[in-house]
This record gives sequence, structure tokens and C-alpha cells, in this order.
Amino acid sequence: LPNIEITSFVSPKWVPQMGDHAEVTRRVKDLGMDHVNYSVLTPNMKGFEGAAAAGATEVAVFAAASSICSVSGSVLLHGDWPGTDVHVCVVSLPQRSQETFSRTNINCTIEESLERFRPVLRAAAERSIAVRGYVSCIAGCPYEGRVDPAAVAKVAKALMDMGCYEVSLGDTIGIGTPGDIERVIKEVTQYVPVEKLAGHFHDTYGQALVNTLTAVKMVSVANVYLTRALHAAGPHRLMSSG
Repeated sequence: LPNIEITSFVSPKWVPQMGDHAEVTRRVKDLGMDHVNYSVLTPNMKGFEGAAAAGATEVAVFAAASSICSVSGSVLLHGDWPGTDVHVCVVSLPQRSQETFSRTNINCTIEESLERFRPVLRAAAERSIAVRGYVSCIAGCPYEGRVDPAAVAKVAKALMDMGCYEVSLGDTIGIGTPGDIERVIKEVTQYVPVEKLAGHFHDTYGQALVNTLTAVKMVSVANVYLTRALHAAGPHRLMSSG
């Protein structure tokens, strides 16, 4: 596996399970597997500074396409999708999208979250640390329902304009259909080059494979993330099924 996202530098106050993020990063780096690229999630400048101090060489920032979000860490295992130029990854404990979702997830609005990312991108550029952007809940939000593809495109463009080398589009709660994914990608590619996009699809309602296929057909060379997810105590809580 050439790329593994290993932890999230979120506040232990809000996500105590991620309180060992610095130790995890250092121990993984000490394994000496130089052929593997390890990345970590960083919701703000404090998280970025912690990640950089721990030796991270790639970080990810995540924003919602709607307004109410809650933070959760993720572990991504990347591999090849057989017979294509596409990459697949299995993800646990995803991050999310939407304005209400954004407030619930990272305790701020979408615009506020984007403003938090600007100093992260500047600091990352100064230290030659790569940054990937994530847009959550591209098809729907557990609090606000369906999401307008134009809202997804707006956030994706903002992340790309800040300097992210790639933007991943996530159907975080797994309610998207092939038609939804097609509409979102068509809208986003008006502002973001298709080769700069990745996908992140959850299998909550059995749509992950067909949504992945839809994205593969639309994006001949892309990174498509396949997540098999199950509901856990409500539509806004997901856990990996492996």
C-alpha cells in the first residue's frame, strides 16, 4: 500500500480516542517503511503544528458542503482497483459535510472552517508538506437532507484555490445514487480539473460499488475511495465493516 492515512490531530477534549495521534505518527514513522506515504487529518492550525512536530509529510483538511458537521478520525488503506488506473481505499470513522453538519462536526460554519484552513495551507507550503482536501456529505446531510451540487463545487473550488493538490468528494452517509454522483462530479469539474478529484463512497444502503463505477466511468484517471459502512445508532453515525 503506497498511501496510508493513520490518524487525526483533533482535540482530545472532543475526540479522546484520537489523543494518541502524535505517538501513533512517530511510531509509524519509526517503522522505516520509506516507500509508504503516511498522511494525517488536521482540522486547524493547532492540529497542523502537532502533525508537523510529529513528522507528518502529508496532511488533510476537511470541510462540509452543508452547515452542521462533527469530527471523527479515519484510517485509510489504499490499494489498486483491479484493471484500472483507479485507487481504492477502505475507511473507518469518516468525516462529514453540510452547514449544520459542519457546526456539529468541527464546531464552526463552512466559511469559518475554510478560513481556518488558509494558515494551514500557507504553513504547509512553507514546510513542503502536501495537503489533500476533503468535502463531506456531497449527496446528503443527516441534518439538512439533500445537498445542492453547487454547494459541493463551491467548497471543492475553495480548497483547490487554497493549494490542495487533490480534493476528495465524500458521500459520507451513503445515501447517494449514481445519478447524484454524476450530477456532483459534473458540477465540480466546472471548477476543479477532473484529474484532481477523488471519491469517497459509503455502502450504507448498498450503493458504494455502483457509485464507484459511476465515478470511474466519469473520471478515467482518479482516486476513488470505497467505504463499506454500516449504520450505528442513527443515520449520522457510521462505522467501518472492513
